[in-house]
Parts: sequence; C-alpha cells; structure tokens
Amino acid sequence: MANYTKIELDIISSFKNLMTDHEFENISVAEVANGANITRRGFYNHFKDKYDLVNSIFESEVFPEVMKVTTLDDWFKGSIFICNYLKKNRDYYQKLLSVNGQNCLKTEFYKLTQIQMTMLIPELLGGRKLSKGDELFLIDYYYNAYMEITKEWLTGKYEFDTDQFVARWRRLLEHSLHDYLDNFTY
Repeated sequence: MANYTKIELDIISSFKNLMTDHEFENISVAEVANGANITRRGFYNHFKDKYDLVNSIFESEVFPEVMKVTTLDDWFKGSIFICNYLKKNRDYYQKLLSVNGQNCLKTEFYKLTQIQMTMLIPELLGGRKLSKGDELFLIDYYYNAYMEITKEWLTGKYEFDTDQFVARWRRLLEHSLHDYLDNFTY
C-alpha cells in the first residue's frame, strides 16, 4: 500500500463508498471531495482527476504485490493475486473495467501486462531474438485476452474459482507463448 496521507485515505474511502451505489461516470469530484470533508480544490491538491485516483488505488494495491511474485517459474502467482484482489473488490472493479477513455483502469492493466511480459520474454528467449513488433504483438495479445476473459470471469460467466481460472489461463498462455517464440524468433 502506498504511503497515503490521511486526506488521501479519506478521498479513497469516499470514492469507494460512492462506487457502491453509483456508476463511475455519475460520480463527480465534488461528491468525492464532499465525502472526504474537503473542497474540490483540496481533491485536486492530491489527484489530477478521478481517473488518476482510480489508477493510484490500483497501482498501490496491485502493482507491488504482483511484481513481487513475477518470475519466470512463478509468473502465474501474480495472476492469482490479481484475480483474488478483483474478486474481493468485485463490485468496485466490475464497474471500473467497463470504463473506456483516457486514463482508464484498462491503461493500468496494460502497463502491468507490459511490465510482466518485458520481464518474462527475455528469460524465455534463451539467446534467441524477438523483433520489437513481435514483442508488442505479444503484449497486446495477452493484455486483450486477459482483460476480456477476466471481465467475463468477474461477472460470473465461468464457474471457476480463482485457482481453476488461473490454471486455465496459465495453460493457454504458456503453450501459446512457447509456440509463438519457437516460430517467430531468430
């Protein structure tokens, strides 16, 4: 967890409380500030906008834990952490994962995917080389697949618990990634 000030914690609490009864698009900075007993200007002293607030929450609650467990042999532990975290905060993230536009949460998931893949791909190459275009393709592919399948899982479309869900994701990813690298490296 980031080192938030008391005011920032109040802002986060206010925002999360508002998210229980409202859609993201219908929450104003003024409402968040009011719930934190500060002014709108006070909000802007800590966050650029409500997107920045959402991203800050995600970066502080998810990134450090995922990066701690991301290794070549145990990369899936990051996925288990993310899925458990999303499941625990299901109502909050179901609303946020459908938000599109500038600075949305999807950007944070993309950054996380990019960081993880940039760490893992070089370890898997074993002296082979991969073009920048292929690396970008892999990052985009896995980000899009993971985002969509995770959103569906969160809505209850699949009756898998976290471990079952991640085991399926892991199997698909490991086999497709190794196959891709075997065919498109030099």
